[in-house]
Amino acid sequence: MPASGLARKQALDVWPNESPIAFASSRRTLGSAEVKAAVKSTFRLFSGTNDLDGAANLLKSVGLVEEHKRMLLLSTAWAPNHKATWESLTQALAASTDPKEKELAKQALARARDLDPGNPFLRAEENLAFGPNHPDDEQFMPDPATFLARRKGAPKPNPDGSQPPLDVYDRELDWLRVVTVDDAGRVAQLIHYTREIVKAPKDSSDLDEPHVPAEGDIVEVVRARVHHPDGTVAVPQQIDEGNNIGIRWTDLKPGDVVEVATRGYTELPIGDRAAPPFYFFDYAGGPSTHPVLWNEIIVRAPKKHPLYTAVVNTPLSDVHDVSTDKLGRKVERYVWKNPITYPEEPLQPRGTELFPTLIGSQFQTWDDFVTWYKAGIESFASVDPRVKRKAEEITKKAKSKEEKITMIFNWIADQVKYVNYVSAEQWLPNRPQNVLDRMQGDCDDKAMLLITMLKAVGINEAQEVLVQTRYTGMPSVITAKGAVAPLFDHGIAFLPKDGKTLERYLDATSPESRIGPLPAMDARAVAIRIVPGGTTPVVILPAGIPDDHGVDGAWTFTLGPDGSAQIGIKETHGGDSAFWLRSSLKQAASAATWLEKNHAVASLPQIEVLPTVKFDGELPLGRAKLELSAKSSALARREGTDLVVAAGSGSLKQSLAPLIERKTPVVLPHQMAPSKQSYEITLVPPPGWTAGELPPGDVVDGGAFGKATLTLKKGPKGAVILQRTVVLDQSFIKVDEYQKWRAFLTKVDLLLHREIRFVKGGS
Repeated sequence: MPASGLARKQALDVWPNESPIAFASSRRTLGSAEVKAAVKSTFRLFSGTNDLDGAANLLKSVGLVEEHKRMLLLSTAWAPNHKATWESLTQALAASTDPKEKELAKQALARARDLDPGNPFLRAEENLAFGPNHPDDEQFMPDPATFLARRKGAPKPNPDGSQPPLDVYDRELDWLRVVTVDDAGRVAQLIHYTREIVKAPKDSSDLDEPHVPAEGDIVEVVRARVHHPDGTVAVPQQIDEGNNIGIRWTDLKPGDVVEVATRGYTELPIGDRAAPPFYFFDYAGGPSTHPVLWNEIIVRAPKKHPLYTAVVNTPLSDVHDVSTDKLGRKVERYVWKNPITYPEEPLQPRGTELFPTLIGSQFQTWDDFVTWYKAGIESFASVDPRVKRKAEEITKKAKSKEEKITMIFNWIADQVKYVNYVSAEQWLPNRPQNVLDRMQGDCDDKAMLLITMLKAVGINEAQEVLVQTRYTGMPSVITAKGAVAPLFDHGIAFLPKDGKTLERYLDATSPESRIGPLPAMDARAVAIRIVPGGTTPVVILPAGIPDDHGVDGAWTFTLGPDGSAQIGIKETHGGDSAFWLRSSLKQAASAATWLEKNHAVASLPQIEVLPTVKFDGELPLGRAKLELSAKSSALARREGTDLVVAAGSGSLKQSLAPLIERKTPVVLPHQMAPSKQSYEITLVPPPGWTAGELPPGDVVDGGAFGKATLTLKKGPKGAVILQRTVVLDQSFIKVDEYQKWRAFLTKVDLLLHREIRFVKGGS
């Protein structure tokens, strides 16, 4: 039998237990002819580009150069967008002595560069082959004379050589973004900026350029240099490209001007089924320590791949031009000649909520986005037999619709492990069937599985909700008109009103989640609902009330003559507080250690939590009960023969309103507002001591901000009973409300810092 026939027979004998390339590779010991025959005979078993490339590499390794080139050419025909194949073909053709093949090598290089534009090695090869090539977006980069004219200089050192106090660390002399969509739908973003150094680097770490723009799947450094005050120009010590883009300078001094330009590319055309939605946003302004003196954005897109823009937080920029270039692309130009500057302040909103912000997107409205999104998930919520069997198994003991919802919700929350898998559809969730196979998924995977399982047991009305949580905190990007950016970081489900049951949102993302109040990161967040038909609603999720998240506790302190205390605590927790307890107290052996560091009791001096912790996390509405005992060796302080105990510790004013005045609003973290902390505290003195004159209680009513109350009364056997409640509700405090907010917190601090005195031998 000829060698090729024998190879075919052997290949068919071993398939599918061995890949065709592995089989062909096993023939290497018999010589190149046998390898060639094996590749030829198994060719019909090849399953894709990887097999073709593997065969090409195998042929090259045994010296079959011509066959290697032919296999690569075949691979480029089968997969014209596979960049690695074009790069290999470039190398193979460039090594030839045939002038025709060298010319083909240039064509292959051009195609490889098109597919991998950020590859610095391909860029260098292209420059050698064709000469330096500058894309037309570089025409918009300012010349040095323009941005250097904006310099304001650095303050001179003090006579002793020390630096004077600085209000400005560096100045951004210009910021330019040029967004270009090509005819194929791929996007390139050129970002050029310059910054004038005002504060000298404190150490070598300051020579690393901070936050080098890297917007795109593939990013290249277009320009990096330093303009010295004497007119000389220096280049970086090091430039890293590829996945870890970075720039390190040799030296920087006050008065130097750093110039950097990067270009990022989308790997896939916008609108491609596998491509994530394309959007960008750019705000015109900066903090007072890093002011921006010029901000310019240019957007160029052909008619068949339009980009839509919108400006939020302000009227349009100082300059807004719309034109058409010689290629027929729409060109929009926005210029802010004097961008806004704000001081850096604690608990400050994100830049998109303070500064004029330009949003660019492939979608003009949320209906456009949802149409795209629904096309991707059209079959995701279909109920297949596996999903139906599992849903029916979970709910077999359910006696009502509500019990079915609860059982499926709890099972998904606790049994499906949270793992952030990227789906085959990139931006879209994983299919419910795949989530069941792995028993793992992220927020939108779990939401989609919840919707599908509910449908499997006859509850068909659930909808998916895409949420921008309070962690991200950029609602202006979602509520903009004229262009929409799907900047979401969370996915949950929604059940519309059904008879007497009110509408509600269900977040089954985390283990130990329960049906009840929405997690605080969701409450008051902005979202869109994927409704079956009609206009897509932009919604603000339920605000919640302080009672949803917090604790109602009873603490008893039995004091010793030395100021020590035995402590007994009984508490009921709700919302996020109950969730964190469920998540952390599963292991009884470690419960006391966790509480000692994370519970409110940790604020007491020299505290030790005893191991007898009791916990029940399965109360209705997601609530939880906790009982623990602890001891403190220094709860009360001695003043002569008296024992003195403070009613509270810490300062809300110092943590939430430390500045005398503000220029920007206050945004409270989700774990602080809305919340309610209510405690009944019983202080039992040691034998021979009794309560002295009690300080007055009071009520501090902050209106929408919240409320604090403190009442004190004497109990039996010389004890003192305190009722202390602190409620925080309003989570966004405007600038014109800040002084009232600060005054409210000052009064709360004064109220909670009152002291109780126990007198030895008193009546």
